[in-house]
Amino acid sequence: MADDTDTDTEVSELRKAAEGGKAAKAEAALAKKELAFVKAGIDTDSKPAQALLQSYSGDLTADAIKAEAADWGLTGTSTPAPEPEQEAQPDYTEDAELQNMRDSVSGTPAPHDEPVKSAFDIAGDGYLEDRKANRSAQDSLNRAYGNFIKEAAKGNQTAIFDPVKWNEQQAEHGHGQEFGQ
Repeated sequence: MADDTDTDTEVSELRKAAEGGKAAKAEAALAKKELAFVKAGIDTDSKPAQALLQSYSGDLTADAIKAEAADWGLTGTSTPAPEPEQEAQPDYTEDAELQNMRDSVSGTPAPHDEPVKSAFDIAGDGYLEDRKANRSAQDSLNRAYGNFIKEAAKGNQTAIFDPVKWNEQQAEHGHGQEFGQ
């Protein structure tokens, strides 16, 4: 009888090991497939891309994956999603034209600074470019925050909040006087 119990235990352990091996093999195959998708430039964070990843059983070459992704509408060959409405951007060419008119009237060029693109515009433009490049919304947003912080580090005054300057501007325009400032 002791032999039957030992044999049953060994068989049970072998079954558990086989099940664990099957699970590990399936996990490795999925990881290999996901890596091939990433190398092909497919953002696997979106639900359609995840569905394609789960159902795809073709060749794991970049060209084959891109072709299948195009059929699913997951690449640049598909119709892009509508872009969010943007606020009107300032026309810097108009400022340059005004400066040229001033220069021609005065006879000598007046000193002027080139218009500085605000940190908000730089971050927003980067976000839109990333979305057009089919990056996920979260990655695009993270990169936009990073661009804004880079502008602050470069000294772009549109990205730096100075509370003293803010209070001075409030007082200059008559804001906050009702609160005793």
